[in-house]
Amino acid sequence: MKRQRSTTDNINEVPRKRIIINRSASVLVEQRKKQRTLDEATRILQSLFATQQDKPTFSIPNISEIPIKPRNKGKGVDSNSSINNTININVADNSEVQAYHMLYFYKIKKATDYKHRSERCNTKRGKISDYLEAYLYYVDAFYNQIQAYKNGYHYEEFLNPENFFKSIHNLVEGIDKKLTGSLKYLHAIIIKMHCDIKQERCTKKRENKELSRDEVKAIVKSLKNCEEKIEEAFTLFDEAKELLSNQNLEFTGNCLDDARIVARENVNNWRVKEGVNFVSL
Repeated sequence: MKRQRSTTDNINEVPRKRIIINRSASVLVEQRKKQRTLDEATRILQSLFATQQDKPTFSIPNISEIPIKPRNKGKGVDSNSSINNTININVADNSEVQAYHMLYFYKIKKATDYKHRSERCNTKRGKISDYLEAYLYYVDAFYNQIQAYKNGYHYEEFLNPENFFKSIHNLVEGIDKKLTGSLKYLHAIIIKMHCDIKQERCTKKRENKELSRDEVKAIVKSLKNCEEKIEEAFTLFDEAKELLSNQNLEFTGNCLDDARIVARENVNNWRVKEGVNFVSL
């Protein structure tokens, strides 16, 4: 007896199972966060492209006003390798990392622009407003640099405009407690993250048995400097808790994202209260 072939109608009558993939809330949040980063990078890239006679021209932001030490060539550095402003690119195919890296330079450029505009401003409130915007953009630049670093970029130096941060603290001291507190909170987190990375690198270097005596002394000095800076960071953190009237603040690198949002809200609230008409560049 010949086997009867199934018809299309018979197949359609078979109930189909619905496949449901459950993703945790944390995974979905992380995916949305990555997508926002890529979207922002795409938007910025589009603004940097200019079309002249149907020929696209890309303009790299000028970052010469932020000193970044060049990488010193030493052992293990290939003379033919491509080195660009302290960055050793080893993940060129990762679009997410490239986005963070590009945002890092873009945010530095914007911070510098606001800093220069504040210096030309004739009113005290306008000057403070632009200085605050520069402050927030420097923090954003550091945040994006850290994200690129965590995902595979190698930086010899990390952004640390500490003197600028301190001058802003003095400028806004006594103006608004929450504003000052949120800025000091950001500053404390950045110092702590900066020193954590430096300590980790120094510890790894110290494991090298071929180091000279001078190199060992330099590492010890650097570690001691990190300890002093971390103490300074904890002092800033304690001041921030008092100013923000929040003794439950956390003090880890993971807090940087939320701290940036809070600081931005406090800056905007201060502008509204003072009647500052802020114009974006």
